[in-house]
Amino acid sequence: MHVRIPVHQYLSTFSPRDAIGNEVLIMNSILRGAGYDSEIFCEYVHPEFRHLAKKVNGAKFKAPRGSILIFHFSVATNSLLRLADSDSKICLRYHNVTPETFFNQTDEIDTHGVCKVGRSQIAMVSAISDWIMADSQYNADEIKSTRTKNCDVVPLLRNYESIFSNKSDKNFKELLDPHSKKKTILFVGRLAPNKRQEDLIQYLSIYKKYVDSDLRLIMIGSELTKSYREKLCQYCLDLGLKVSNYKDKPDPDFDVLLTGSVSDEVLLAAYQNSTAFVSVSEHEGFCVPIVEAMRAGLPILAHPSSAIPATIGEAGVLSNKFQPESFIADLKRVLTDSAFRDHLKRNCKIRYQDLKLESASSLFMRSLNQMMLFYERRSIE
Repeated sequence: MHVRIPVHQYLSTFSPRDAIGNEVLIMNSILRGAGYDSEIFCEYVHPEFRHLAKKVNGAKFKAPRGSILIFHFSVATNSLLRLADSDSKICLRYHNVTPETFFNQTDEIDTHGVCKVGRSQIAMVSAISDWIMADSQYNADEIKSTRTKNCDVVPLLRNYESIFSNKSDKNFKELLDPHSKKKTILFVGRLAPNKRQEDLIQYLSIYKKYVDSDLRLIMIGSELTKSYREKLCQYCLDLGLKVSNYKDKPDPDFDVLLTGSVSDEVLLAAYQNSTAFVSVSEHEGFCVPIVEAMRAGLPILAHPSSAIPATIGEAGVLSNKFQPESFIADLKRVLTDSAFRDHLKRNCKIRYQDLKLESASSLFMRSLNQMMLFYERRSIE
């Protein structure tokens, strides 16, 4: 009887409500369903996930002998030297590391330093890996630039349908008032310098001043640092915009609403009651919220940076934010041209089919099977 090689997973931080953490759970379920012995190893595990993983010391961790280890890499790790000396075969799952240049060297959690170390580890991560699964073409191109080898593009494994199986939050829906004449642009993602939320606030101000004052912005996502959030709030005030915090009984007449981390019910209400999803982010390794917006049928306008063009495909409008007049014109069209909006919604449905969980899972299994054949051929040679 053919005995399957165990396929385990390793990541630095394993947490709920995290895109990589959720993917690890899905991948673990797929692997076990296919008959593989599969465990999850991590350097830090959130209390909610303690029963799902084995916490290890990265500097001392050694993968089980004779196994394949899928190594999720998105941040600096202590485990590289041990993994390089491991008897297991390493499959790199590359999620990208944000360049440190986006971050202030004096922020509260030294994001600059952590990202700098992570970026410096990319070449070594590639060198110790025999097989690579990147979650976007952008990430595949970046990792292959360090060393040419087997590299497949497998979109992030995520159950997008789980959000849309809920009932939308009634209070949040009432706050937005579906009968209001105001249009709402939505951005979902952590408040962080690489996302460039200050540029989005600036374009909101320009649009309200020169095109239509009945426009507002919702930004959903936890803060990377308190100082960056405070900077955004002060910038709103400097521009004469009314900024509200959703957790503090917000003013219904807000210009900018910061929600922090929210439930799926609130997130669903935001997707269902917004006019467009707009991103001016300058660095994304994949961008989950764009796919969520596709699933919601929400027209998308985005600055064409990093992985965003490949993720969006034909499902949205790519507009260079460094060409202000063109960007504002594109924003106006996305917000007001009903025929164009219907066209974008149709494209969202088509593109979503390529990125939904069933499609990504199929690509994962195909890559896994090809990886197994690769290792079998190499062992014979």
